[in-house]
Amino acid sequence: MPCWKSFIFKLESVLLGLIVLLFLPACDRPPESASNRTSHGSATVSTQHSATFIAFGTTVSITLDGLESEQANDLLTTSNQMLMDWHHRWHPWQTSEITRLNDAIAQGQGLSLEVDTVDLLRAASALSSRSEGHFNPAIGGLVSLWGFDTDDYPVTSAL
Repeated sequence: MPCWKSFIFKLESVLLGLIVLLFLPACDRPPESASNRTSHGSATVSTQHSATFIAFGTTVSITLDGLESEQANDLLTTSNQMLMDWHHRWHPWQTSEITRLNDAIAQGQGLSLEVDTVDLLRAASALSSRSEGHFNPAIGGLVSLWGFDTDDYPVTSAL
């Protein structure tokens, strides 16, 4: 299966995973204590913690509201680690699980994959089918032809 099939769908999965990771822990938390809030006149403002990461060829910004600094920093660090792990494991043109899979398929060989990678590939295939081909994650050859398979941005060379 071409690398873009998983790469593009993974971006959607990453965002969903981050939503779950970042918001579910707050569901069982008691209401925020006064020590987590700063009062400005009659309005109360929650403390925000933010971080920006580069992953999957784009900027990912996460802002957490109403958490203690230590908990927010732990979540932001975990989020960055997860994104970097996925980025390296599913990179479309650098050596990764996806490039090894593409090479194995091209050589008619099998390859053992991590469970989440298999889930990702199945979901990407289902999404492509549901969209009647309008979403086509199997565009690695086209991306290469356009010259977008590079880590040197911005792409300024002619095709």
